Amino acid sequence: MDFVSALVGAFVGGVATFAASWWQTRRVLEHERLMVREEREAQDLERRLDDQRGAAVKMLTELARLLAYNPRGLGGGMTVQQVQKFGDVLEALVSLGSSAAPLADRTCRERWAHLTFLAVEFARRDVVPDKTAPDQHSWTRSTKLRAAQDLHRYGCYVRDSLVASIDGSPIPERIDPPVLAREDGIVWNWDPDRPRADW
Repeated sequence: MDFVSALVGAFVGGVATFAASWWQTRRVLEHERLMVREEREAQDLERRLDDQRGAAVKMLTELARLLAYNPRGLGGGMTVQQVQKFGDVLEALVSLGSSAAPLADRTCRERWAHLTFLAVEFARRDVVPDKTAPDQHSWTRSTKLRAAQDLHRYGCYVRDSLVASIDGSPIPERIDPPVLAREDGIVWNWDPDRPRADW
C-alpha cells in the first residue's frame, strides 16, 4: 500500500511540476513574442518617422526656392528668364507632390497639395492694367501683388509645418488656405503676431 501511495504521490507531483513548468514556459514564450512584436512595431514607427523627416527635408529644400522669390517681384511681373525659373520651381513642387509628399506627415501632405495648387493658379494668371476688365485668366496688378503675398505667406505656413514635423514640435493649427482670386486687398495672414521681417 505504501508503494502505491508513493507511486501516486510521485505521479501527482510529476504532473504538478510539469504543469507548472509548462505554464511558466508558456508565459515566457508569450512575453518574448510580445517583446518581438513591440520591437518590430517600434522599428516600423521609427522607419516611418525617418521617411517622414526625409520627405519633409526634400520638400523644405524646394520650398526654399519658392520663398526666395520676392512677392513684390512676383506680383509686379517677371522677366522671361524669371518666368522660366519659376516654372522650374513649379515643376519641382508638383513632382514632389507625387514622390516625397506621400511619405510625409498627413497634415504636411495636405498643406503641400494646397501650396502646389495656389502656386499653379498664381502662375497661370496674366497681369492686366488695373483699369482693364480682366478675363478669367487675368488679374489686375494690385490683385496679383496681393496674391503673391498670399502665396508667400502660405509658403511660410507650410515651411513652419514641415519644420515642426521634422523636429517633433507641434504643427501649426489648421487654417483655411487663401483664395487668391478674391476681391479684397487684405493679405492672408495665418500668424498675426509674427513680425513683418519674418515674412
